[in-house]
Amino acid sequence: MNDDRSAFWHSIAGQYATVMLLMAVSAGGLFLIGDPAGLIAMKTASVPLLFLASRGLDAIFISDASRRPWSAAFFERHFLDSVVFACWLTVVMWSPSLTAAGQIRSFLLTVTIMTAIKALLSGFGSESDDRQE
Repeated sequence: MNDDRSAFWHSIAGQYATVMLLMAVSAGGLFLIGDPAGLIAMKTASVPLLFLASRGLDAIFISDASRRPWSAAFFERHFLDSVVFACWLTVVMWSPSLTAAGQIRSFLLTVTIMTAIKALLSGFGSESDDRQE
């Protein structure tokens, strides 16, 4: 079934729309929590960097080895995805009152938890896909 609505989100215009929508949502949320305008601009400008880094990882991990569950490339892909997201989250959650130790602890905790969850969900999900074929 060829659905024109789903085709839009896979097009270049759809990908830009996704980035712009996330930028608008993050700017609105940051405004509502009371961040100053300069900080909102800095944090909102980090959204396209998240998408660029994610697309770069997609380009690096195009082989089937990164999709094979429980391989080194599989864990490396999920670890790097988690690092990219945690870096973006660190920028977005930054405030002048945070300490460096607290930020580092939060970053490491985010990477650890997100890597474990992504690997488990992808690993068990792909194993069930393999059994159905």
